[in-house]
Amino acid sequence: MDNAWAPRLGFSWDVNGDSSLKVFGNLGRYYLGLPLSAVSLFTPATTTDTYFTYSGINADGTPILAQQLGSAVSANSRFGRIADVRTAVVKDIEGENQDELILGFTKQLDSGWVLGMRGTHRRLNAGIDDQNYDVSNTALIDAAAAQGVTIDFSKVAGASLINPGQTNTWGVIGTDGQFHEVSVSREAAGFPKFKRNYSAVEFNLERPFDGQWYAKVNYVWSHSYGTTEGQVRSDLWRTGGALGSYQGQASVSTTQSWDHPALMEHFNGDQSNDHRHQLKLFGFYQFNPQWGASANFSLISGAPHNCLGNYYGSQYSGRDPAGYGGSAITGGPYHYCYNPETGTGVASPPGSQGRLGWIAQLDMGVTYKPAFADGRLALRFDVFNITNEQTATNIYPFSQLPDNTTNPLWNQVVAYQAPRSGRVTLSYDF
Repeated sequence: MDNAWAPRLGFSWDVNGDSSLKVFGNLGRYYLGLPLSAVSLFTPATTTDTYFTYSGINADGTPILAQQLGSAVSANSRFGRIADVRTAVVKDIEGENQDELILGFTKQLDSGWVLGMRGTHRRLNAGIDDQNYDVSNTALIDAAAAQGVTIDFSKVAGASLINPGQTNTWGVIGTDGQFHEVSVSREAAGFPKFKRNYSAVEFNLERPFDGQWYAKVNYVWSHSYGTTEGQVRSDLWRTGGALGSYQGQASVSTTQSWDHPALMEHFNGDQSNDHRHQLKLFGFYQFNPQWGASANFSLISGAPHNCLGNYYGSQYSGRDPAGYGGSAITGGPYHYCYNPETGTGVASPPGSQGRLGWIAQLDMGVTYKPAFADGRLALRFDVFNITNEQTATNIYPFSQLPDNTTNPLWNQVVAYQAPRSGRVTLSYDF
């Protein structure tokens, strides 16, 4: 990656010269580093999944296996082969970066409170993800054939890091044993434009600590939308067992999203990290030099509810052109929601199925600083989610099984907000 310039320009204006009114702004470009997990694309690693039916549970809790369901599968063709490292990253790949614009002000009121407002807009210019080298990558195969090159899939990486939604120049090994460069445009690949925009307006009302009490009210309206959430897929990845693991969506910059254009049909919309409203209240009261108490309350609107199923578009044949749904217990990961009454799927862009419930949480704490320690020693006890709210934060998105029947797990809750918990902290300031 060359010429990764990240210019930034900011200003702050003390309008009255007494800090009672400040206006500020910032315009900058920021790059996001790529973690080392992507290195596994060009190492001789073996990462496979094998699925079985079972007939019961042993006394030690292990399953009694009955029948293997097909051969082992690998999300990125990681079967241990040694590949040419030149095939693991496209030529002149652009680093993931976004532009950010911030404008705001703070105003000190006569009552001593401080009023603030800030507007933010972020535009993701380029991202990095992986796309497989296999027979489903027809655009690459056709572009290579137009150059008289037949790809030797045993000599290339399982997948290559690309700039999604852009023209990419792949490195391939032909059956002639030679290295070739093959360019594939976004249009030829069949992908939509790469896009993620985030806009937000934030309001703050704060009472600075006066030695006895402090308070702050914060409200944010925001909107995150486009054809990508970012480096991971929070709507697919869950931790904890077969119900949760699917295509390794916690692996940064190696999600399934850009593996096949069919996966990206009807993908444009409100992304899974879009929480339109967030209200937060903070407070602290100092009873005396030794004792203080705090409380935090948050109310956050729910994330979009997605419904995924097998493929029902017209651009590709079959119900699973990417080869994912038939090799997993979940069924298809395409943006088509299965309707059992009609026996078919309908287009289901992100956010079109409504949203999850609002998440409310109250946290409280108390702090004790014994006088003999001159304020350096502190014992603090916090209780989080004191009312023990149990709002669903994620639901199972897959509506259809590989055999084209309804997935009985669809719409089931797979994650709740963290239950009530406590924490004791002992600290000493040197």
